[in-house]
Amino acid sequence: ELVEVRSGRKALSRDLLAVMSKAIRDWALKMGAMHYMHWFQPLTMHVAGKQNSLVKISNENAVYDLSSEDLLFGESDASSLPSGGLRSTFEARGVLNWDLTSFAFIKECKGDRILYIPTKFTSFNSQSLDLKSPLLASISSLRKNAIPLVNLVNKALGRKETENISVMVGPEQEFFLVDRSQYEKRPDLALTGKTVLGSTGTIGAYSVEHYYGGLSERVQCFLQDLNKSLFKIGIIPSTQHREAAPNQFEIALHFGECNIISDKNLIMQEMMVDIAGHYGLVVLFDEKPYAGVNGSGKHTNWSLNIDGGTNLFSPGETREDMMRFLFFTSVFIAAMDEYQDLIRCSVASYSNDARLSKNEAPPCIMSVYIGENVEKILNSGFSGIRNANILKRNGIDSDRNRTSPIAFTGNKFEFRSTGSSQSISTICSFINTAFSSVCKRIYDSMSKDNVDVDEICIYAEKIFREHSRIVYNDNCYSDEWLKEAAKRGLEKLDTALQAIPALTREKNVRTFEDLGVFTRLELESRQNIMISSYIRDVKQEATVLLDMIGRCIIPVVRDEIVKDGDFARLSGVIAPRFDALKDSFKQLLSAVSDLEKALRSFDKIDEFSLKDALKVQSKLLPAMEKARRAADDLERCSDKRTWPFPSYDSLLYKI
Repeated sequence: ELVEVRSGRKALSRDLLAVMSKAIRDWALKMGAMHYMHWFQPLTMHVAGKQNSLVKISNENAVYDLSSEDLLFGESDASSLPSGGLRSTFEARGVLNWDLTSFAFIKECKGDRILYIPTKFTSFNSQSLDLKSPLLASISSLRKNAIPLVNLVNKALGRKETENISVMVGPEQEFFLVDRSQYEKRPDLALTGKTVLGSTGTIGAYSVEHYYGGLSERVQCFLQDLNKSLFKIGIIPSTQHREAAPNQFEIALHFGECNIISDKNLIMQEMMVDIAGHYGLVVLFDEKPYAGVNGSGKHTNWSLNIDGGTNLFSPGETREDMMRFLFFTSVFIAAMDEYQDLIRCSVASYSNDARLSKNEAPPCIMSVYIGENVEKILNSGFSGIRNANILKRNGIDSDRNRTSPIAFTGNKFEFRSTGSSQSISTICSFINTAFSSVCKRIYDSMSKDNVDVDEICIYAEKIFREHSRIVYNDNCYSDEWLKEAAKRGLEKLDTALQAIPALTREKNVRTFEDLGVFTRLELESRQNIMISSYIRDVKQEATVLLDMIGRCIIPVVRDEIVKDGDFARLSGVIAPRFDALKDSFKQLLSAVSDLEKALRSFDKIDEFSLKDALKVQSKLLPAMEKARRAADDLERCSDKRTWPFPSYDSLLYKI
């Protein structure tokens, strides 16, 4: 019964709820948990929760209890959490509803064990205030609209009827580690999660020989401890290794159901931060914590399983499997083409702007890599699809394309634009919605009676030809692709502020509302929050940059100039770097003055205004870059012994 409830085929009964609440209570008691927490994903992009005691007072007696109502519902003050104008500040109630599709778990923290109950988070009027609610709605929509289409195809191919479809994902979490003693000497890392200044020096020419290289004992011990702690709560990483940049690593989770894996990835990130502290390390999830060094992403692998096992995007072992694979690959391509703006919007943020389109991550033009062989078959028309041979090596008979934003990798599609700090809930919600919408449209247009193999092949060809513009198997970093993409009419949304308005485009609003994923008000509120976050992050970085320069760099360098000047007067010898130091100092003072003026001009600003955000982008970012460049030039010619902050060398090579 629980399996049917979790799959959405049956409603939760009171009897089952009572059995489950008792079972979970007994398990929590056995494990020694003293508190339970409704754990949720607010629009801060972090996780949150409110702990409640499992010990109740009844008739002046202490009773260990977890009622059905406690399990199913919770309430929180939501006034301090972002709503993007969805509700007034005085409308403070936040409602927490147990997510039955995910699993409760018990997490230990310094000897205390807490029962975590994954929940949705909504307003009193049932408007979503979190990332989980739309994800669950998108999964439900996909099931509703994809299953009829799958069964129509199955019928034509002589396959049994499909009862369920699962969205499967596997995230690859990249991150940096930094020594805590160095981190604590960098206000920018502590306050923004990234360095707002720092000369790359020799770092710009760093070798990638350490990619997949051996791990230091300290890092190995951290990862061993992390794996053991994750295993205790049912989370099992599949791989871990060094990444391309110094002190950068990756840990990936096994493939699993979308909602559950989204929860697990967030839990893992929390535990990484906690456990790293035991080893004097700090985890950095920012997309670009160091200038001139590869940034961090979270490649999100996405596919669909039918009836608990068969991968819809695996070419399979028979010609019928191959035709079904080609049909739904065409459907996927259509979804990515029709909703390319939403897919780009799903990964839009100020920090991710620093990573995308920088020859280290995919460009901001969405395209799909399917490999030459699959494209050749789909391009060959009806007869080619009808008589296609099975692809060798389960479909992996062409090279991987690391430059593509969306790459087919044999039996799944890898979305490479997701940022390291971002929850995969958002991008998965948008992918699911796009695929669901296209499935519904295609199903409605197809004949339901006497559908045969020929019709399936004709539709696969038609869908592909109409949307093949988004397929590109070559180098997406090249200038040639930029020109070709423009010819094809693909959208080039270079920055977050160009991508964010896609949320409220009329076509997208209609799609989300028709499929029951978002309301118009919810979309407008999320757009407001994304704009507000952009403005806040830029202003915070500017403030930290000014503080570090004004309170630390200027006094130190001023003293150094005076000292070098005194030495020159006494000895008659001018240090070779003295003139360069003075010139760089003057440039820094000028840049700081300009940045202060630019920042003051945004003291009063509409936090939800795209127009104001664009002004911040056009005026404040260049002023910040000028000040940083001047500070970095100064670092290169100043005395390393007196420079007030740890250099990139210390941050990137000392763990």
